[in-house]
Amino acid sequence: MSTHHYSASKREIGAWCLYWARPDVILPPREASAAADLGTALHEGASEEAEPDFERFAELVASGDTSPESLAERYRLSAGAAKRLVDLVDAWRAWWPTYNGGRAWRAEVPFAFDGQTDTARELPSQGQRDYSAATDDELPGTVDQHVVDEHGAVILDLKTGRGPHRLADHVRQLEHGAVVLARMHGLDEVRIVVAHVTPDGVVVDERVLDAFDLEAAAQAMTAELARIPTAEPVDGTHCRWCPARGICPKTTALVAEVLPGALPERRLPLVGAVEDDETARAFIEGLPLLEAWVDDRWKQVRAYAERGAVPLGSGRVWGKVEKPGREKVDLEVKGAIDAINEALGPAAEVALEVETSKSAIERGVRKQLAGEGGGKRGDLGKRKEAILEALRKLGALKRGAPFTVFEAFERKAELPAAGGGT
Repeated sequence: MSTHHYSASKREIGAWCLYWARPDVILPPREASAAADLGTALHEGASEEAEPDFERFAELVASGDTSPESLAERYRLSAGAAKRLVDLVDAWRAWWPTYNGGRAWRAEVPFAFDGQTDTARELPSQGQRDYSAATDDELPGTVDQHVVDEHGAVILDLKTGRGPHRLADHVRQLEHGAVVLARMHGLDEVRIVVAHVTPDGVVVDERVLDAFDLEAAAQAMTAELARIPTAEPVDGTHCRWCPARGICPKTTALVAEVLPGALPERRLPLVGAVEDDETARAFIEGLPLLEAWVDDRWKQVRAYAERGAVPLGSGRVWGKVEKPGREKVDLEVKGAIDAINEALGPAAEVALEVETSKSAIERGVRKQLAGEGGGKRGDLGKRKEAILEALRKLGALKRGAPFTVFEAFERKAELPAAGGGT
């Protein structure tokens, strides 16, 4: 049984840092997301049987058996995401027959590559992403769709969510599947494909890995497995995707920098729920300092970006972008009200409806006092309150719904502590 945490889907992060994959690192629970749940839903629908029966799943989605509402409940999706799932399956159903060529595709199959013996095998599995049968010398991974026959071998990776999803962004994961098929079937080339499913159709990006590409990928994976036991943390933009970002020494060192001496006996948790008084107090005391630190760093980043846009990879940059200001109607400009009246006729009274507020009333009082030479001290407050009191008597001053704020206050003895503490 493997004790490291490395898998093919994490090779993109592994290219930057392998600390999180070490056997002695205890990873925090996976943080779910709506995007991941949507992808899981589509993947499961595409692999309900040994061979993907997309037509059958699409019919289930379209029937009353699998409505958007039931999909939302099953996969914890919002109503909008459930409807998007239906649209994605419809798009896949329209495209799949044009691509599969009637070949015997298999879906969601776990494999493992052995870096010591340069061999590969299919793993026995009890469920999605179950790699418990892999050894320490093996790099496991699940292939979304694949086929091996007299026409050749193809690895197809199914992608959903915000794109663009291009082959270059996922090539390391697909290399694993390609090497596995090459070693198991004695192949010199394997086609790798990324199929980005959108409501408007499926966008395909593909290329063929030859014998040299496959050998280079196998050697790279062997080297990665060898580096895992002694890997040290390396910080960077990849940290946002790291499964160990909540417990990594680099991030805890960051907290120490943000909160120097503020929490001598407590650490600020970066992941997990607030389930006790101690954790809640740590956040209450630490978050304002952390927010101030983040604000300061954003100021520094923006100042740095004044020199030029910062490259983010994959052709994207972060920098200063000039955008036009918001347009506002100035009714005091001569002819503006006449133009609206002429265009809207009787409906103009709706477009020209005037609203007021306490601030507007105060401005009116100030203007009135200015016409009287400024008035005496206290006149502003007295006149404003007189107007407001008159509006109260008329029922024209209405109080909004109560709202809640969180701030420090003296707790009365009869109020219980939120977490049951004293």
